[in-house]
Order: sequence, then C-alpha cells, then structure tokens
Amino acid sequence: MDDIIFLTNHPGRVSLSSLGIGDPAFAYADIKNILQELSAGNYVILGGDVYRCQNGQPEITGDSWYYEHNHLLLAKNDVSNSIAAALSYIENYHKLNGAEYLYSLIVKKTHL
Repeated sequence: MDDIIFLTNHPGRVSLSSLGIGDPAFAYADIKNILQELSAGNYVILGGDVYRCQNGQPEITGDSWYYEHNHLLLAKNDVSNSIAAALSYIENYHKLNGAEYLYSLIVKKTHL
C-alpha cells in the first residue's frame, strides 16, 4: 500500500486543493477506518492538521498535532503508539469542537 496513493484515492477523502494543499483530509466518521488500514500497513502517523468544513469548503484552523517518531522502539510499537496518539487527539478535538472538522495525516512507512 503506497501512502500517497492510498490516502489520495480513499473514497472518504476531501480535497484540500482549494487551499493549495495536495494531501486530502478526512471526516471524523472515516478516520478510525483509515487509521486501522494504515496500522495494518505498518505506517507511523507523524502528525496531522485540522480543517474546518464551512459550507462544504475546508478552511485552515491552524490546529495540528505531531508524534515524535522513536527509532529506538520496535517498529510495531511505534506504529501502535502513533495510531493511539492520532486517535486520542482526533477524538478529543471532535468531542470539544464537533463534527464539522476534517483531519489530514502525515504518514511514514515502517519496515518490520
């Protein structure tokens, strides 16, 4: 699974091209499945950005998170930790701010 192709071709993607951004974003409703697929493909989630969907158009919020990739951890543990960190941030953001937000992901393939 190629990270760029997987994310840009995912059916739940929302284009950020109107903002000059080539990567897609995803609604909260899709993010858990995407994270599960990335975990199964051994991808570390290095972080991501949050966008507000206003009248069907994404807007930059300036909110983001990052995960400090730990090269000393076993790759499988690093993947699990990064997925947990991303999910925790997204779930908390959703709880505090509601469903009108989109999330983009920065991913890196690991080799087990």
